[in-house]
Amino acid sequence: NGVGLGMVQPLLLSMCADKSPPSKRGTAFGALFFVGAVCNTLFGLFATKFAASDIGALAGWRVSVIIVVVLSASVSVGIMMFMEEPNAEGLAERRKTQGYLSTFTKN
Repeated sequence: NGVGLGMVQPLLLSMCADKSPPSKRGTAFGALFFVGAVCNTLFGLFATKFAASDIGALAGWRVSVIIVVVLSASVSVGIMMFMEEPNAEGLAERRKTQGYLSTFTKN
């Protein structure tokens, strides 16, 4: 669960920066973090309400974790399927000429 969420947030932040013009980035990041805070609050209320109860054959807290996993995975798959890398050609060319550690050796 933590690994999945750790992969989703940097993707969302990168997508937000790439798709927003520089003059509107503050608004885009503000909206992103506002929606995140509202969703965290609402999900926290939902998760704590059902944490002690059983839902079907599963404990309520497990159902809450499964919901987070499904939502995070669906966002990740959606980003993979529908987003285009804005500088894909340049990145592919740099990958051919430079190794992964060249950033650390040249700087």
